[in-house]
Amino acid sequence: MSSQEVKDQIITAPASILPTTVHDTYIEEGEKNLKKMGCENPEEKPTFYQRFRLPIHIAAIMLYTGYMIATWILHGRKSLVPSLLWAFVSLKVMFYHVPTSVVSKPIGWVFSQLIRFAMRFSSRVRWIVSVVFTVAFIVGITLGLPVVKGHSTLTDRVRSLGGLCAFILLLYATSTDRKRIRWATVISGILLQFILGLFILKTSVGYDIFNWLSNLCTSLLEFSNIGLQFIVGDNAAKAAVFAATVLPAVLFFCAIVKIVYYFGVVPSQLSQPPHLSLAKVNPHYSFFLSWRQ
Repeated sequence: MSSQEVKDQIITAPASILPTTVHDTYIEEGEKNLKKMGCENPEEKPTFYQRFRLPIHIAAIMLYTGYMIATWILHGRKSLVPSLLWAFVSLKVMFYHVPTSVVSKPIGWVFSQLIRFAMRFSSRVRWIVSVVFTVAFIVGITLGLPVVKGHSTLTDRVRSLGGLCAFILLLYATSTDRKRIRWATVISGILLQFILGLFILKTSVGYDIFNWLSNLCTSLLEFSNIGLQFIVGDNAAKAAVFAATVLPAVLFFCAIVKIVYYFGVVPSQLSQPPHLSLAKVNPHYSFFLSWRQ
């Protein structure tokens, strides 16, 4: 089949009436197929942005960095969230021109060295060490942190640890197939949740980040109340019923997720799971996947 016949078939393909996402068009697929067949239009000239993308990116990052320097000088610690956004944008732009292997290869080397060291021991030894480390870490941090007046006492912390153990034992006792319980997943999940709780509650950086996210989500969900007041009126919107308090926020959030999914944001984030990408960077990461199961 000649390249002209391929081009004719692509042009005469029917257009989709209701595309799943904004990226689902036969035009883009046709262009991709034409490039694969070597039928790209030689007369097509690159745009101004394509020709000067690197200088444009450098200038934009320099302006953004200058703005952030002024923010750091004037606001100091209050500029934590803008600083994180600046770091994210800068890294995103940098990886348009620098391969991600610059970061992924050193990380993969560190992981491979750690895993090789751990694989020298038997599975029983690794299991015992992981359990002892998790229990010692949680108990030591919980009972070792100083008690602040007005907050939880030492008795409250012991009660919380007892409640955690009671829940695990209760779920184990009520399980219908105890042999299939993935204790590695249970232990790693509890440890990660505990570390996340420490980061949020015991560090100013973690508290500021999640407090900002909480305020952002609260402000976003408040728009659902405004929309409900516009539809049913102020009196009905202020009624303490499920349809007026919970249901509008659920519908509003579902609508936002659908819009974001339509524009291709969610599919791009879910196209490659994190554990698969790490497994590609470091083949030894499959050890962690098997250990978690």
